[in-house]
Amino acid sequence: MRKTKQLLWLAGALLAVCLTACGSGQSAQTEEVLTAACQGEGATVQVSADVSGGWRADFDPVSVRLYAPEEDGGRDPVAIGLCEGEAEYARRLQAARALPSYTETEEGVTFTDGAGLQEYILDLGENVHYTILAQPDCDAQAVFSRFDVTLTARTPAQDDLFLTLVNRTHKLPDDWESRIRLVDTQNYSQQSIQVEENAYQAFRALQEDVRKDGVQIELESSYRSVERQKDLWAEYEQAYGLDYCNHYVAVPGFSEHHTGLAIDVNLIQPEKDQTDEERAAERAALWAKVHAKLAAHGFILRYLEGRDDVTGYSYEPWHIRYVGDPAVAGEIMETGVTLEEYLNAVEPSDAVVDYGTSAVYDEDEMREAVAAIRAQFDTWTGCELRSVRYAGDQCYNREGVAWLSSVGGGKAYAQCIEFVSDFRSGETGSGYCEPNTDYTDYQWWLARTLGGEWELLSWGA
Repeated sequence: MRKTKQLLWLAGALLAVCLTACGSGQSAQTEEVLTAACQGEGATVQVSADVSGGWRADFDPVSVRLYAPEEDGGRDPVAIGLCEGEAEYARRLQAARALPSYTETEEGVTFTDGAGLQEYILDLGENVHYTILAQPDCDAQAVFSRFDVTLTARTPAQDDLFLTLVNRTHKLPDDWESRIRLVDTQNYSQQSIQVEENAYQAFRALQEDVRKDGVQIELESSYRSVERQKDLWAEYEQAYGLDYCNHYVAVPGFSEHHTGLAIDVNLIQPEKDQTDEERAAERAALWAKVHAKLAAHGFILRYLEGRDDVTGYSYEPWHIRYVGDPAVAGEIMETGVTLEEYLNAVEPSDAVVDYGTSAVYDEDEMREAVAAIRAQFDTWTGCELRSVRYAGDQCYNREGVAWLSSVGGGKAYAQCIEFVSDFRSGETGSGYCEPNTDYTDYQWWLARTLGGEWELLSWGA
């Protein structure tokens, strides 16, 4: 079950909305079980309500209201049931997990919120959830047991489309291109590019919004087809070899640019008589103005600073991602989570990381290197990473730097670092390990230029 972090919710407000929902008002006293189809968030569910013993149920197209017998004060609903979207579910669940009453079951979770409402969230599968909210003074378990809910149809909602995750370990859906519409346009350099139509319109609005703050941004790039990526891979493999592609070329099908929802932004910085430090500070301030406006237009900053261990990419102030709903974008930006974390798509790792002791690198520098290692390791299907250890300062020497510079095609690296790891390979292995094999002291070598980021250049037993 998805559990998204650091999102807030107001169950009382949701209950108020439900109570004012219009509907057909179907009710009956003669049947013991009433059944109807309800719609919500791209799904159709069949809901049955047990009305034996004088209870009453009113169905409308999106919700069910359950009433106790009149002698028990049945003029107000005892409980409300309705389908819930993924964003709302994530908001509510995150807050609920901090409550003492939070309990997980095989079917879902139960808890009592801060206003006393008793809640039961059923996981129906396919990212569909059904929420039952019961009044504070009722026997919640008895009320919850009167509901029987089954998912009967699932139609992906547009917001679900905009939240599609594509990264190093999550492949683009096979039918993706049939689900989006692309706009043909040109970037700042007059090159032809394509962007998903909703993302394009939102970017134009963002562009106008930041212009009011004296900031100029332009489209740099967006959509790249899987077929084009395959062609690029073939071209680079023929020219430089397979090892080069594994290091430097995105695997076809695993690039966010395939979605058309990712946009690389060109920030136009005016030319001034400035020192390098002054210009860098001004550029950072300009990016901050852009980032402050993203959520209002449905965008998020995709690759956050210091989160490359999750995203697989270092900080990129220019890479933004359209997620559709500005409220969802706002939640992601305000809470500082990655898209992976928001969608609970971070694969847990029990790997032990030992940074050891170094007189050369601090822990943040080593953490960035480990993130690059994990990003590569995550592409090896079925492998279990058990530990990663710093190999020691003795590995940083002139010979090591020269060797990695040659591996990197003559690039002028200034520093190098080595880690070793223990892991077990998967059933199919990879180009770098045998199937179903335990590896110890597997070597990982990285290098960087002055002021640059770590690049993983060599690995092997």
